[in-house]
Amino acid sequence: MTGMTGSIRTREKSLSEQNYRLNDDQASLDRRMEGIEKRTQDKFAAMQDATGKMQAQLAGMMNALS
Repeated sequence: MTGMTGSIRTREKSLSEQNYRLNDDQASLDRRMEGIEKRTQDKFAAMQDATGKMQAQLAGMMNALS
């Protein structure tokens, strides 16, 4: 059971390998989430810019109509 090829050693090795895979998966997910966060922030900034421009145009038209 506790020898080099025993069930405990085999289970330890299996769990260790699974832990490495999970760490790699977590790092990959973190990178993907950072990319999604960046794209979302960029889109939000573009939306704010477009809204500001539309508000300025509306103000200009309201002044022209006054």
